[in-house]
Amino acid sequence: MKLFVCIDPTFENTHACSRILRGIRTEASKRRYAIETIDGLQYKTLPYDTLFEKEPRQILLVGQYTQRLSEMVSFFDRCQIKTIIVGGYLGPDYTGTSSVMMDYPQM
Repeated sequence: MKLFVCIDPTFENTHACSRILRGIRTEASKRRYAIETIDGLQYKTLPYDTLFEKEPRQILLVGQYTQRLSEMVSFFDRCQIKTIIVGGYLGPDYTGTSSVMMDYPQM
């Protein structure tokens, strides 16, 4: 199985992002999942039907800043891609979107 990961470019070069990505890589390797990174600047231009041809239409969206995340979630929702936000939270208004908060002391 592949895990698709898209990183909010405004969050990408932060210490928190590095720790989140390390946790994702660690858990993916335990389960022998391949990770495919989606460019956070080019995410609107990719051929998602081809990318998800044999994989579940879901993506881990790594970020923390609400405005940018809400734009990305809305885009992926229109593409019928389930988003799982890691590191941020958009609130109860975003139904169909899951959020995962990281436990940094354990990493």
